[in-house]
Amino acid sequence: MLTASIPIVHRHASHAHIHPRTVLTAFAVTLLAAGAELAGSWSGRSLFLVADAVHLIAHLGIFGVLLIPTVRWHERGEDMATIVVLTVVFMIAIGIMSAFALRDPERNRAIVDGIGILQILRAVQRVIFASQIQEIFGMPSGRLMLQSAFFFVLGLLLLLLRPHAARVEARV
Repeated sequence: MLTASIPIVHRHASHAHIHPRTVLTAFAVTLLAAGAELAGSWSGRSLFLVADAVHLIAHLGIFGVLLIPTVRWHERGEDMATIVVLTVVFMIAIGIMSAFALRDPERNRAIVDGIGILQILRAVQRVIFASQIQEIFGMPSGRLMLQSAFFFVLGLLLLLLRPHAARVEARV
């Protein structure tokens, strides 16, 4: 069994830690694979390889989480680092899609719609979970509601000002 051969450094009640050498080896191999995919995407002009390379680079953040020292605040630190890594990956994906929509909003209307809906859902989520957000992140309620209103208006404007379907169909 492969997992039996991986050295364990520290055991917590909920999980065990892999030796940092193993994590750093996986980090290096992943980084080399991402570099190979980026080089291949450049020569072959493959957007798929770029997307997969970004996906592999996102894994580097997860490897970073595995290297968090095992101290008293360890569990909370792992949780927060994981949330940050996933948020960064999400923002990279949204940024890439936004770049396509910016280049040609009429052809990429679905991306504009998706981002508009996402912003509205983000605002609704902030209102629904306001008490938890305030408690965990110490955010004042006025600031939270102002940000929620901003994201709601942004999403609404994206949906209202998006390219019309008739212009898109005439162009195709």
